[in-house]
Amino acid sequence: MDESSRRPDDRGTPSGPRVTRYAGRHTAVVRGTVAMEELRPFFDEAFRDLGRAVARGEIVPDGPALALYPAVPGRTVTLEVGFPVVDPVVPSRNIVPGRLPAGRVVELEHRGGYDGLGSAWERLRTWAGEHGVLLGAPLWEVYETQPSPGADPGSMRTRLCWSVADR
Repeated sequence: MDESSRRPDDRGTPSGPRVTRYAGRHTAVVRGTVAMEELRPFFDEAFRDLGRAVARGEIVPDGPALALYPAVPGRTVTLEVGFPVVDPVVPSRNIVPGRLPAGRVVELEHRGGYDGLGSAWERLRTWAGEHGVLLGAPLWEVYETQPSPGADPGSMRTRLCWSVADR
């Protein structure tokens, strides 16, 4: 499946998962392993630290915020939270260089609040199974809409990317 086979939904934007090729990217991230119920505090602290590093000029984001999961999350979640950057960063405090891999991914745009991400990931997994796409690792979320206090969850967009495994 490629871009040309996607059908627009009623808002005129692509709907449904698709397989695409992703160019690798350097990232500046905060790494951690936390219990599922501790994800929100981890994100909050990581983005506070990343925001301070941006303000100090230590990192220059080159795209929207993201979270990378080296493996499918379970009761505990290992993840990297940060931003794409043009060049690798020098480790500073808890911010370290990372990398989004190059290769094929299954991609889906989720519209809505973060509480709907679990079902969006399941939709992506189901679609891949129905289309014979073997999923691999890592998987990541790109937060296309910057969250802000009082934001309408319905206006939020998150791009889900799941690596396609080689056969």
